[in-house]
Parts: sequence; C-alpha cells; structure tokens
Amino acid sequence: MFVARQLPLHILVNNAGIFNQRGTTQEGFELIWGINYLGHFLLTYLLLEKLKSSAFSIIIMVASDLALKPKTIPWNLLVKKTPLNFLELYSVSKLCLLLLTTELARQLENTKCNR
Repeated sequence: MFVARQLPLHILVNNAGIFNQRGTTQEGFELIWGINYLGHFLLTYLLLEKLKSSAFSIIIMVASDLALKPKTIPWNLLVKKTPLNFLELYSVSKLCLLLLTTELARQLENTKCNR
C-alpha cells in the first residue's frame, strides 16, 4: 500500500471511470456512480492525511460538462442496477465529483493541500 511506503504524495488525479456499463457494485450501489464517484471519494479520503502532510499537494478531479445537466440527485437510483438510460447516472456521478471538489476546497482552504 502507498501509505505504508511513507513517501510524500504531491498530486492525486481522480480520472478513472466508466460511461455505459450496467450493474451494481459489490456493495450494492449503482455501478456508474459507484465507480465514478464513490471510488474517487474513498481513495481521496484514504489519502487525505498523506496529502496534507506532504509539503505541497494538489487534488485533481476530472469531471464532464454533463455534470451541469442534473437538476436533482435521484438518490433512490443510486442503490439499484443501472437502468437502460445510463446517461442520467453518468451525469449525476460527475455532478457529485464537482460537489466533492467544492467541499474539499472548503476543508483544505488554509492548508498546504490545494484543491
């Protein structure tokens, strides 16, 4: 594991994702949201203390202009198998990344870890 190696972490790029696959994660979350958002959320928070303790660090979240499409977050769909219309859930996953980025920027405002 990276943290066990006791190396500094100066940059974290959250860019992995899927677009049109259907299913659920092992934990029961909708697959697109689980991979595109929950995976990034968990990785970031597992590495956050390491990022804070490194001299200067930055977190980059890769989103999409489709993040601007959702008007609401359909929470009930995030615990079901991906529907045929996967585009809505892809858009929601990217919106959630923007919301996470905004919250991280707020939390890290006065630290060496820049959003």
